[in-house]
Amino acid sequence: MRILLALLLAPVALHAHASAPCWHLAAIEGGVTVELLQAIAWTESSMNPSAVNDTHRHKTGTRDIGLVGINTAPRVLRNLGVSESDLFDACINLRAGARILREKIARHGMTWEAVGAYCVSCTRLKGDECRAARAAYAWRVYRAMGKHANAGGPRHIASTARARANTIESPASIMSLR
Repeated sequence: MRILLALLLAPVALHAHASAPCWHLAAIEGGVTVELLQAIAWTESSMNPSAVNDTHRHKTGTRDIGLVGINTAPRVLRNLGVSESDLFDACINLRAGARILREKIARHGMTWEAVGAYCVSCTRLKGDECRAARAAYAWRVYRAMGKHANAGGPRHIASTARARANTIESPASIMSLR
């Protein structure tokens, strides 16, 4: 019985945590540092790859799943080429989050507004409310960077010279409040 249980749970255990190579690959794909991705993971799920955030389900019909809180809106899943169940694989989730972050950076530049836009899409919030919500999220991520530096992930922060050059200093100095 114990052997059967171990065999059934083995695939879950293999995908429960993102390995160091996965963090580095996601950072390279996103053009950001591992440290920033870790801070987003701490902010979104407290580094819990099985996290499910249902707080907005009654408004949007979606939820946020996994390590970096990927939204389950059909257009998001289609754009990422993943299913909702794929999001429970920590590495898939992390790489999907890095791709979303890269898209936000392409739109907003390497700014804290891009980090804020990772979580706050502003489909319902507009103007100052949108900017304030994005700034609040960016501050949460920034504080997580200091509080959890290198906790729960690989020791090497910058995965590439480009990522190292793009290290963001602080929300106050970088956040674009247009």
